[in-house]
Amino acid sequence: MAREGLHYVPIAKDRLRDPRVDPILVAHGYGVRSRPSVSTDSLLTSGVVNAALLRGASAPVEMSNDPFHLDVAPAVAAWLEHRHTPPHGVFYNGERIRQCSDVELVSPGALAPLRLQPARYFDTVFSNDSTGISLYSPGEREPSFDGRQLCFPEETIWSCGDHRRGRAGDALGASVVAVTTDRRLVLVRQSTHSKLSPGLLAPSGSGGGDWSDCAAPGGLAGLATQIALRELEEECGIARTDIVAVKVLGYGRFLQRGGKPEFFALARLGCAAHEIKVARSERLLVEGHELVGLPPDAPSAGAALQLAAAELRRDRPAEMSSSLWWNLELLLEAEAAVLDPMFDGL
Repeated sequence: MAREGLHYVPIAKDRLRDPRVDPILVAHGYGVRSRPSVSTDSLLTSGVVNAALLRGASAPVEMSNDPFHLDVAPAVAAWLEHRHTPPHGVFYNGERIRQCSDVELVSPGALAPLRLQPARYFDTVFSNDSTGISLYSPGEREPSFDGRQLCFPEETIWSCGDHRRGRAGDALGASVVAVTTDRRLVLVRQSTHSKLSPGLLAPSGSGGGDWSDCAAPGGLAGLATQIALRELEEECGIARTDIVAVKVLGYGRFLQRGGKPEFFALARLGCAAHEIKVARSERLLVEGHELVGLPPDAPSAGAALQLAAAELRRDRPAEMSSSLWWNLELLLEAEAAVLDPMFDGL
């Protein structure tokens, strides 16, 4: 494919293996997990960080007023915009949250401050979501743009904000799975217009954080919760008052999206399954909802949730988006005893 004088060459398959992990991240328990039978779907995550988040750990957020600007040549930006523009043409370059540090421990159960700065939607699309793209100018041996090198310099997953990783957009996002009052796990069926997971099952809510979300109280955990709440409202057609509680399950970075950061959460709703609907604003990207009943004979609500998650991953793995697979993974790893109080009386 040629556009603006540039020629597209897919990144060689031998370069798409999982990169090395920065030793600083390893020291905080981070490692790469790969999804069975899907070689391109891997998550960088930390069991000890996730355990701290599950038990309510938070930290201050430090916000920069200096906006991030992705440094790519105008011809490269034009090529990437054309490549990523969906068929329906909806491509809003809104203000997003760029994550400038990883979720790290300062002591057992305590987290370091999270550094953030404003960025634009295109910054992540043109970096994290272009990991598999290289572009060459006519007659040149070296690429004008190399998405893999941009996101994983030296074939290494560096900490967000490390100077060696300073060019990636790294827009912070959140995914959340929710349970209704009549014990139904809510899943979203993405429409074929979805760029990332067309026709697949997704969490009850998932998407990127808006810079306005940073106004939420509660530091790191409050920010993750706010993004999850907003996405849940939008994709399930419910009001904020219909959401009883949200618990952060953990954090990770999608390697197939250039190490893009994501929080994963669980929500209890105060409404029944029949009240879930596709909001008008989401009809282009959401085809509908699927409701999965929780086993009635489980010893607790937390255990029932985990049984339903395990059955879904066993029976319907090919239907799952990346965000749903890893959301359920962290749900399965959570201590049922920590989840149970959230669902008392369900």
